[in-house]
Amino acid sequence: MNTNIKEIKNYRSIKQMASGGPFSEAALRWLVFNAESNGLAAAIVRIGRKVLIDSEEFATWIDGHRSDLHASASKRGSND
Repeated sequence: MNTNIKEIKNYRSIKQMASGGPFSEAALRWLVFNAESNGLAAAIVRIGRKVLIDSEEFATWIDGHRSDLHASASKRGSND
């Protein structure tokens, strides 16, 4: 079996992602629409009109924002 192919279970539709997470369908659609500018493009797969989100890449993208938030908060705290 080819190890470069991700397991299909990592991919979720927008509706599936919204039902199991903190983002609404509308918020996810906005993130997908702006994926090129917000850095989420690596997690998006388009097949025709179908949009799938790689749940592992999405989690990595979220974690990247958490570290940015903590870094900027600690910079602000050191200036006081």
